[in-house]
Amino acid sequence: CALTGWTSLPDTNHGEDAYLVNDEEIAVKRAENLLFRMLELADQCDVLPVAHSFNIVLDCWAKSEVDGAADGALELLRLMSDYGVEPDEISYNSLLHAMSKESDPWWSTQADNIIREMREKKIPMSLITYNVLMSVRGRSMAKDGAARAEELLRNMENEGFSRNEISYNICIDAYARRGNHVKAE
Repeated sequence: CALTGWTSLPDTNHGEDAYLVNDEEIAVKRAENLLFRMLELADQCDVLPVAHSFNIVLDCWAKSEVDGAADGALELLRLMSDYGVEPDEISYNSLLHAMSKESDPWWSTQADNIIREMREKKIPMSLITYNVLMSVRGRSMAKDGAARAEELLRNMENEGFSRNEISYNICIDAYARRGNHVKAE
């Protein structure tokens, strides 16, 4: 049984893709389309998607600069359980990474909800989880975003994580984005 179906999206060399923003958006949509095709064929082909299958597409959303990437990643993560696949730490970290590119403070609140969900499901968090959560807080334009990122930095050791240069750089960036160069230093 061959996995086909990704070709149903328009080719980047034709004018048919005007509804898509750029090649990056086309790539993300193609990856997502192929995952959905895999899900459609699961019963017929004995090709079952696993968390890794979803994580690849979540990572595409996270690394893209496509408008609405966080929405796409959140929607995909919520679909996982519909297909009997539970999100893992990588799934959640990819979603948080996508959220970190959003400046709307709403996403910072959503990130807090995601962390709460991870804790409820007893999904382990890593230094990567903490750094990307700091990034969500720091890049959001919430008034207290930089302070909340710094608070997380200060609490990391209590949670058993050693801060690294990435952790500090995220907080420096958060204050610099707000024009608070004294705190950034």
